[in-house]
Amino acid sequence: MIEKAYRDILTGIAHLDVSLLFASAPFPAVSYKVTPIQGGVVRSDQLEVRIIGDDYEELSKINRRIIEQLDMEGNRPSILIDRYAMRSTLSGGGTLYNDILGKWELYTIFITKWRKIHE
Repeated sequence: MIEKAYRDILTGIAHLDVSLLFASAPFPAVSYKVTPIQGGVVRSDQLEVRIIGDDYEELSKINRRIIEQLDMEGNRPSILIDRYAMRSTLSGGGTLYNDILGKWELYTIFITKWRKIHE
């Protein structure tokens, strides 16, 4: 499933455990949400990545690493993982302070295009 491929990619970049939809301790933690946008042979998703924790500077460094890897320029090769070929571009994001958790949340949105590789 493409969700597992996204998790594996984010785990490799952030060097943290990555969870679908919500994150829990230990912090910093990374979660992601996938929203399908377009079907077909080459599909598109909106990938929202959230990094949650106490140390804003540490979260910013993790976020920059994710953006550097996933905001792909045209001449970079596609990411090949788990029998998927994927490309992505930065689409938006922001920062908020979660009063309930007492933690910072940095979120970044990417538009991905992917296809399954048949062997």
